[in-house]
Amino acid sequence: MKNTFHKAERLKRQKNITRLFEHGKRIKEYPLLLIYSELPEAEYRWQAAFSVPKRKFKSAVKRNTLKRRMKEAFRLCKSPYQKKCTSGNEVQMTCCALMFIYIAGETLAYDTIESAMQKILKKLHDVDANH
Repeated sequence: MKNTFHKAERLKRQKNITRLFEHGKRIKEYPLLLIYSELPEAEYRWQAAFSVPKRKFKSAVKRNTLKRRMKEAFRLCKSPYQKKCTSGNEVQMTCCALMFIYIAGETLAYDTIESAMQKILKKLHDVDANH
């Protein structure tokens, strides 16, 4: 599977985002916070969104830089765990909505973000495998 971030893998529906914040569970791995919840219908196993708080980072340039770093880390780290939910012969996997929130107060290097992303996705996979 290619390391891409398809349009279908992006969490965009307001209904799903609202459900995520109302009923979602959390995994924290500094500098990231993951909020996740089950998604009733999705083509891919995970649909992700990325957020950097405007309160901590006033500059849009810094916020966009951090979101790009999180997206790139997700794109590269997800492949061992990502499978399509609607596979014909495979066992149906639980589809999840994911919201990654940057919680550090300063701009950190990509390597730090990537290692946190790897740890979070491993924890999420382990939680999902136990269900």
